[in-house]
Amino acid sequence: MHTENYTHLAVCPYCGQAMQVELPIEFPSREELDAAAIRNCNCFEAGRRVEKEKRLMDAKQTIEAMYGLDEDGDLRELILQVVSMIVYEKIESAKVNIGYRKSISIREKNGRVQITETQRQSVTEEV
Repeated sequence: MHTENYTHLAVCPYCGQAMQVELPIEFPSREELDAAAIRNCNCFEAGRRVEKEKRLMDAKQTIEAMYGLDEDGDLRELILQVVSMIVYEKIESAKVNIGYRKSISIREKNGRVQITETQRQSVTEEV
């Protein structure tokens, strides 16, 4: 099945460079045109944005591997949102406490997002 591509004029929202982009959509939204321009532009900010989006996609795969698709989707989405905020430099780190026995720390270290899960062990002795 062949999908027809349409040629559109898009403008990089970072540097203002205009370019032609090919999209499989006849009437794309402004967001779709901006995304295509960012992917095709050679300016520094567009390159940083593409790099951040790749980091976020890699993080999503790692989070899905760590927490599985069948486990609590709310926790997985929360962690992904925190990672997104770290990647896009809105926050530096976060710690999520799950009950009093488990916590998840998320921070950036050496240009990579680090997710650390800590399980607290409880020892009970009867005398």
